[in-house]
Amino acid sequence: MLLYISVIAFSSMLIYGCATTKTDSGKRPEIIFMESHYEKWHGGAPGSKSGTDFYINVIVNTNHSIYFDSIWAENRAQKIKLIKNKELLHDQSSISKGDTLMLRATFLNRDSTSEQAKPIVQINENQALIKVITNDKIKYLVTKELIEKKGPLRP
Repeated sequence: MLLYISVIAFSSMLIYGCATTKTDSGKRPEIIFMESHYEKWHGGAPGSKSGTDFYINVIVNTNHSIYFDSIWAENRAQKIKLIKNKELLHDQSSISKGDTLMLRATFLNRDSTSEQAKPIVQINENQALIKVITNDKIKYLVTKELIEKKGPLRP
């Protein structure tokens, strides 16, 4: 029982800490970055594709319209796919304050669909840069540290 109460208290502190994080200017951030990770993968058959999947979990913390555009990682850029409630989100106009979203991008090795591009803002090797348009203003947000996780085996 004591362990259960401790877990609840710790979880509440984590959620409260993330929800009250402020930027250097003292304002609450419009996007709160939660866990971010990537998985390197390779198809099991000879000649199959390989690449890296990026998963960035965020909480929307603004009432303004918001559009998630692109991600930069590994010196490449790719359009973002959004997942909300385990469903691919095709219309970003339905995003509202308090939504938890997964930003997802796949970079295939030896692929011409992802642009070779250095990010507009300097980032560390273990970070990604997200282009967001909110209130008709373009913003570039740096993720928390990306953690490498072991991906599932792919045939």
